[in-house]
Amino acid sequence: NDTAPSFAPLTHALPKRFVSKSKFSMYLRTLCDRELYLSLFSNAPKELSAAGIPVPLKSRPGVQIITNSGMAFEREQYDILISALPNNVSHKDNGKGYVDLAKALLAVSKPTMILQPSFEPQEFRAVALKNLGVADSDEALIPPLSGLRPDIVFADSRRANEYEIRPDGTRQRLADSDKRMALCVVDLKNVTEANASYSAEVCLYAIFLANWLNVIGGDLAAKFFVSDRVYLWRHVEMPQFTMVKATKEGADHNKRLAALRADLEDGLVKYLIYMPSVRKFFVEDIPRVIKIGDQKGWNAVEYHVKPDVRRTRRHRRARPETTRAVVSSRHATATSCARARRQARRAPRQSPWEY
Repeated sequence: NDTAPSFAPLTHALPKRFVSKSKFSMYLRTLCDRELYLSLFSNAPKELSAAGIPVPLKSRPGVQIITNSGMAFEREQYDILISALPNNVSHKDNGKGYVDLAKALLAVSKPTMILQPSFEPQEFRAVALKNLGVADSDEALIPPLSGLRPDIVFADSRRANEYEIRPDGTRQRLADSDKRMALCVVDLKNVTEANASYSAEVCLYAIFLANWLNVIGGDLAAKFFVSDRVYLWRHVEMPQFTMVKATKEGADHNKRLAALRADLEDGLVKYLIYMPSVRKFFVEDIPRVIKIGDQKGWNAVEYHVKPDVRRTRRHRRARPETTRAVVSSRHATATSCARARRQARRAPRQSPWEY
């Protein structure tokens, strides 16, 4: 039976919504509009139920184990940096607390790694969203932006050939006469291989950092620029850094810094490849899912399952009753998704989201 399902528009007051780095990252991993729409809501069961929106299931114990493992990895790397480069690291409680970015940058006079710097994009959201290309008519659709806290912002000496990230996400070559220090975003990941969502995350940090510097930074913009050198510090030994610390030459902290820079290059993210994902998320994806979901109901929002995506709480609650396993490639279009669903209905099988 190919009867089209009926969609019910939302008639109750909607729970609060917000946008965060994790929601952006999850959407890039799943490419599921419905998961994105539901994930934007705060996890308030009573409010969700009253609005007719599914309540997310409790996460599996394994999820918390992975989260704790990632946090332990970060703490370990922070301790190594603080011990090896005590004069080149700015931190609060060994990386356990958030550092005020503006205050930390005001104190920078030499290459410095700022651990867990914090800034609030909601303070400059109107300017940032306009810079990204969000239409004036869509700006109100974008939920409040939660705070951004990169693992590390590395204030470093500029290189001979440097590109500055502009507030609109584009980049421009730095003039040879420009002596400002570079701000390089470094994201720690407890993985051996990076993926597209991780790479896009660090680009998101960098773009909003460029907007922060332009709008909130004040005089700091005359001292710093946001570099397109953005990095993933992956769960592998930093071989040159580790080696030089054990040598006589390693007593020179400048050589330790040089070794660390060389190791970071292994995790250099190709900014121009992943930057468009940030723009598209705010310009197209969020407005699209909110318009459909708010006007027609959450179950009218497109459902999409990648074959390599594990079940998430939002995916499990977003399971449609009339559609079985929808499997498509990462780059499948909406048309191919619809075709896959029609084929799945003709040959129904157990949904991978069923328990």
